Amino acid sequence: MTASDEHDAGSLIERDASGRMKRDRSERRPRTWRTGLWWKALLGVLVLGLVTVGVYAFTLNQRLNDIERVDEGQVLPDYDGRPEAVSDGPINVLLLGSDTREKGTSILASSGSRSDAIMIANISGDRQHVSIMSVMRDSYVDIPGYGTDKVNAAFAYGGVPLLVQTLEQLIGQRIDHVVGVDFEGFKGLTEAVGGVTLNNQIPFTSSPPGNTTFEQGEITITDGNKALQYVRERKAFDDGDYQRVRNQQAFLKGLVGRILSKETLSNPVTIQQLVGSLGGYVAMDSGLDNATLATLGAQLSGVRSSDLHMFTLPSTGTGMEGGQSVVYVDEAALADVQQAFANDTVAQYEPPAS
Repeated sequence: MTASDEHDAGSLIERDASGRMKRDRSERRPRTWRTGLWWKALLGVLVLGLVTVGVYAFTLNQRLNDIERVDEGQVLPDYDGRPEAVSDGPINVLLLGSDTREKGTSILASSGSRSDAIMIANISGDRQHVSIMSVMRDSYVDIPGYGTDKVNAAFAYGGVPLLVQTLEQLIGQRIDHVVGVDFEGFKGLTEAVGGVTLNNQIPFTSSPPGNTTFEQGEITITDGNKALQYVRERKAFDDGDYQRVRNQQAFLKGLVGRILSKETLSNPVTIQQLVGSLGGYVAMDSGLDNATLATLGAQLSGVRSSDLHMFTLPSTGTGMEGGQSVVYVDEAALADVQQAFANDTVAQYEPPAS
């Protein structure tokens, strides 16, 4: 080191009374009491945030526990030739809606109940799309062990397991889970999200005692009782159940869109109210435990209402069988539906024009 270098280095070093070197204080970063408080405040905010998230997650988990869970063996069938489960592939969920459940009875476990809405929700293997196919409750199909009858009769003959087996036979694929919804739950759901906006195809007035008029076009339903009138009504339409199914699809799409909106997803209070409103009105098989729901929710986090595809199992019209009115399944179109389920292309399937 040169003398010049030693001089330059010496300008940065001084010695204490004992001769030991110490660094010039001017080189130290000033640490004021404000800096210390800033870090303490930041740490406090982080801790408070973690505690809030923890409490929120705990209470949300508690609310999920209020949803009825039914043992898989009570709602999913076990029979020779049942379609195999596909790991990491598409998921098929049977959705059952009822407005005739007796108070105090299980939504899913009662074999004598009648289902007023039958839908199969297909979640694509890449978790980017959700498709919902409605099945008319009067669809004339083969019921294993009972011959040909209305699909709704399978519920009465053998409860949910026979209905699942009938639908698995219909689409040629396994149904992985079952979810039952009491239509009364639509009231709480509608109010929890602050109302549902939908496109109403046909203006109508609901049956007494509701007598509510729903105009044609885009409408917003904020009252839970009116939401229930909307999804239940069928007598006001010339084609009865056909239009009721279309209205249920329109309402469901509007509800999903509202749930997936930024306003809902960013509001923990709204989410808790939403989940809380399900208690007592929703039941699902035990395979849909909280951990599975959380995982599935994370996988579907990118799905929006525009990714929701809805259609009805194609039919060729109505007729009479044994004194009862039935809906005939379009067998030619059914082959295309089965292929779409088999190829994980349900989101791209378009039913033939009616």
